[in-house]
Amino acid sequence: MLDQLGSRIDENALISSLAVADKQMVEIAKAISRRARIVFMDEPTAVLSREETEVLFDQVRKLRAGGTSFVFVSHKLDEVMELTDRVTVLRDGQWVKTAPTSALDGEAIAQLMVGRELSSLYPNKHEPDVDEEVVLSVKGLSTGFVKNASFELRRGEVLGFSGLIGSGRTELMEAVAGLRPRLSGQVWLKGAVLEPQDFREANRRGLAYMTKDRKGKGLLLGEGMTANLTLQSMERHLKHIYLDPASEARAMARAKRRFDIRVRDDRIKVGRMSGGNQQKLLLAKIMEIEPQVIVIDEPTRGIDVGTKQQIYHFIAALAREGRSIIVISSEMPEVIGLCTRVAVMREGRMVGMLEGEEINEQTIMRYAAGLKRQMAS
Repeated sequence: MLDQLGSRIDENALISSLAVADKQMVEIAKAISRRARIVFMDEPTAVLSREETEVLFDQVRKLRAGGTSFVFVSHKLDEVMELTDRVTVLRDGQWVKTAPTSALDGEAIAQLMVGRELSSLYPNKHEPDVDEEVVLSVKGLSTGFVKNASFELRRGEVLGFSGLIGSGRTELMEAVAGLRPRLSGQVWLKGAVLEPQDFREANRRGLAYMTKDRKGKGLLLGEGMTANLTLQSMERHLKHIYLDPASEARAMARAKRRFDIRVRDDRIKVGRMSGGNQQKLLLAKIMEIEPQVIVIDEPTRGIDVGTKQQIYHFIAALAREGRSIIVISSEMPEVIGLCTRVAVMREGRMVGMLEGEEINEQTIMRYAAGLKRQMAS
């Protein structure tokens, strides 16, 4: 089954050792192997590359030709348009519309999902002055897979990192944030050296990292919202040596207002919240440490288009406040729409730093695919 899906995963590997995308491929292989007549696929492509997605879609089409029916749940509207025969739109737990896919386009589906026009999915970019201070400087950083990466981040800037899945973007930023060993290179945060593998010190000095794996690494799904919100910033909510419930309650009320977290019951376990509310809670959690440098890995994975728009505007607002943001994203329109500069990675190396009119899909893909290179190895 893995061969059919074009996967090179070792069938003897432990699931816990696999990357998120490989775990998803195993789950897809399991579903297809059952030879069911009806298959429900819930966000199957959320962590897959475009190449992996195409292989999956080819399998779906073959099975469909043989009489298997599919229900495909997805926030990726281009994939909905490409694969499906009919579309049903839900909003806030309510049925909105069912129509033939051929009678709709992506914009029409998006409007049905959010109940309003999405005339400005991306906010206006905040262009930092070239003379703004450099708040983060990385020189010659290597991790084993990542080789000799160097870049600078200025105050108020949104810097994007693009590239194919497996290009080393997450590994690089985990090393910068102190979550992964560095083999060589240095990181300066606000002009002072940031020691390797010291995540707590990075947090204390104002650097926050928001993981792309909110369920596995970002949130405690069996706990409530407040426990998750203050987990990384407990010392800010102490009264003598104990956590102060009143302080935590104020922080939770502030986070719900600031990031528009909507739940019917404040006592809900986080695992029962929608993906969009989980993502907003995760963002609120890292903002509790009041960071000046924020690394956001896959900011809108697995959330609806309305919440995506909110997240984009949150990021723009943080930049206008003077905070500096690094956005790692596999969605090219996202880095193009949000970022004033885009670094492209390929096979563990930074191969391009794009600005202005260079920030477009064709140029990014040429660098990501190895057809173009501007940076020294």
